Amino acid sequence: GARGPSIDDAFAALADAGCATIICHPFFLSEGRHVRDDVPALLEAAAAKHPGVAYTLTPPLGAAPALLDLMHGVVGAAVAEATAAPAQEEEFGFFGGIAAAIAAAEAEEGP
Repeated sequence: GARGPSIDDAFAALADAGCATIICHPFFLSEGRHVRDDVPALLEAAAAKHPGVAYTLTPPLGAAPALLDLMHGVVGAAVAEATAAPAQEEEFGFFGGIAAAIAAAEAEEGP
C-alpha cells in the first residue's frame, strides 16, 4: 500500500535477499511511544523469524546533530530577514548572533 511494507515484511524480504545485517531507521523526529516501544517490539518479532540476521535500530532524526545545525540555519536566516537592522546577540540570543554574522558576511560581499 501507500504506507509501504510492514517491518515484518521488509525484514523478511531483506533476509531472504541475503542481508546479514539490517539497519532499521524510524522516520520520526523524536522518541515517542512508537520509537520507544512499538518499533523495537515489531523489529524484535521480525528478527526472531530470522535468527542468523543481525539488526540495529537507529535513533530518531531529531537526535542527529546535523538536523540541529539545519534548524539553527533556518531560524537564523529568518531572524536576519525579519529584522530591518542586523540583530544583536542580546536582542535574540543565539539566533541573534547568527543573524548578525549573516548580515556581516553579506555586508562584506556587497550588492
